[in-house]
Amino acid sequence: MWVGPHALGSVVTWLANSGVFVRPATTRPAARNLDTSAESARAGRAASFSRRLPLAFSAATCFSVLHHLPTPTKQDELFAEIGRVLRPGGLFVGTDSRDLQMIRADHVDDTFVPVDPETLGDRLAHAGFVDTELEVGDYQIRFIARTPL
Repeated sequence: MWVGPHALGSVVTWLANSGVFVRPATTRPAARNLDTSAESARAGRAASFSRRLPLAFSAATCFSVLHHLPTPTKQDELFAEIGRVLRPGGLFVGTDSRDLQMIRADHVDDTFVPVDPETLGDRLAHAGFVDTELEVGDYQIRFIARTPL
């Protein structure tokens, strides 16, 4: 599965603990950095970040970020917002940590709300994504979902 044959396209946004980065193919990485810091996530503002982003991204990536959102509801709001800013057929690609004691131990005094791999596909579908592929590894979940054409 993984990204393999999936082309991310020309305008990609990626989410990180330190911000949201937009990279059109013609600009340098981190062309735009918006505040979606861990502090903002804990304050419940992270899911509203994309209201300030332009529409029509070809892809969004999210690597080890989802578990930093304070509730599953905030995660679902983020899924819906990502779906809103992706163009038709746009890809949402991500990974996140599994709920393991060794990973929890690294999040003492930090937000850790793991994504349940059993419900992730349904949650992405509820947010409007289709053709979701999900892989559960020893330590992480990997997923790819697409907005309808």
